[in-house]
Amino acid sequence: MQELQTLEPMEDDLSSSEDIIGIIYGEVGALSFKISVTGEAHRNEYVKMFHDECGWVLGQLSEVSRKTDLNLEKARMLSEGNEIDIKEKVSADVVVIGYRDSRGLLQSPRTPFKAGQEVLRADDDLIMDVLGLGKKSDTGAYIGYLSGHDIPVEMDINSMVQKHLSILAKTGGGKSYITGVIIEELIKHDVTVIVMDPHGEYDTLAEPGPEPKGDRDFNVHPMGFADKIQV
Repeated sequence: MQELQTLEPMEDDLSSSEDIIGIIYGEVGALSFKISVTGEAHRNEYVKMFHDECGWVLGQLSEVSRKTDLNLEKARMLSEGNEIDIKEKVSADVVVIGYRDSRGLLQSPRTPFKAGQEVLRADDDLIMDVLGLGKKSDTGAYIGYLSGHDIPVEMDINSMVQKHLSILAKTGGGKSYITGVIIEELIKHDVTVIVMDPHGEYDTLAEPGPEPKGDRDFNVHPMGFADKIQV
């Protein structure tokens, strides 16, 4: 039987205890598993795990939950002003995104991770490599930064106009806003766009908007496209 070759994490890849989010426990799969949270963890946060066959693999926290021993009786005592010692455990669900192989193709592990293994906060380099972000191109439509990171996100215009595209979100989720951003980027690249706009939401693209407010600088400035828009 051929001996399986395993990878060892490089010394430079080892992270400090501050980067450790939790420990894998319970039933462990190759595409999902649970962790006992030992550090600070947020839903949708990107994490990384070392796999013996694949190296560093990118994942994402799909849910973070807190289990406590606070029952109905203890809650009543707490409401009456009594001091109650509440014991709690925080756990999180991890969804495996994958890794890039030697050909640069996105792959998923074929064997499970190991229980007791550390899960760490993902670094920007791994996120950009696996998700294919942070690369500027002549046909890229810039739509903002990845949430929680200073990583620019671009959509390839050639791929966008050659295939069907849908924008789905709940009411107030920003569908109209991101649609406007994409239209602006298409106009910047001299792509012809026809908009069926019964509510009159997009004729405002003709005039420059207000200066963005907030501490985060997205490296954008108000622009108007009156010379390129016909209503």
